[in-house]
Amino acid sequence: MRATILARIDPMATEIQPIPRPRLVAAGVMCWSVGALAAACFTWLIQIAHVAELMHGSAWDVGWCPEAGVIAILISGLGALTLARPHAGVRGRNVAFTLVAAAAYPPLAWLHWQIVGVLDAVARPPYFAQGGIVEELVVDRLSLRLAISGVMTVMVLCLRPNLRLLVARSLVLRTGRVDRQTMYAVLASIVVVALGDAMGLLAGVLRGPIGDVTSISSLFLVAVGSMLLTIGLAGLVIDSWRLLPVLLRRPLSLGDVFGGDEPESREGGR
Repeated sequence: MRATILARIDPMATEIQPIPRPRLVAAGVMCWSVGALAAACFTWLIQIAHVAELMHGSAWDVGWCPEAGVIAILISGLGALTLARPHAGVRGRNVAFTLVAAAAYPPLAWLHWQIVGVLDAVARPPYFAQGGIVEELVVDRLSLRLAISGVMTVMVLCLRPNLRLLVARSLVLRTGRVDRQTMYAVLASIVVVALGDAMGLLAGVLRGPIGDVTSISSLFLVAVGSMLLTIGLAGLVIDSWRLLPVLLRRPLSLGDVFGGDEPESREGGR
């Protein structure tokens, strides 16, 4: 009878394991998502500053943004570490995947720094200036951006299994009523950005009208993909915040079903 009730209320109740350190895991989830969104926002701030300088001649002080972006990425990586084995029963394969994703954060931070901290210090991005040293750095910039897209793809694919495991602790999320598959949306936006960067490299080889169309298409895809990526990261922050009560709450029990602890009979109940 009890198993039937639990199965009707929560079909996966027998698969839910208690989290030994729920506050640590909850903090890690928030650090992981907020850090990623913060890094994206710092990058946007740098690009907006370039546009403001180009259009209005006003120089914004964004010299702190590259370092802040690197720190945000590393904080996100520390948060990802807490997702490796949040509770007992996690498959060894999932643990290994999460550790691979966490190990990818330092290379991601380095790649990010090479673009916003090194190349941007030499010349503005090619989206806002042309000619001279800017043209010489186009290939380097696009190659680094493609590397970032590759690293982020690995991170998303490796983190998703354990994130889905944590999401599965909530009955409402498991039934699909608020599960928006944000990780897949982030992955799709990364693919769009990577496609735009690949077309940018191709535009450097092509000549004439075809090269111009390819270049314009590249800029469009990068802009749209970057915007969608930022929206997807914001969605991860929202989902992480909504997941906090689930992480901090103990698994569903009979007390939750009946509103109190059901006494056991000496014969073990019926």
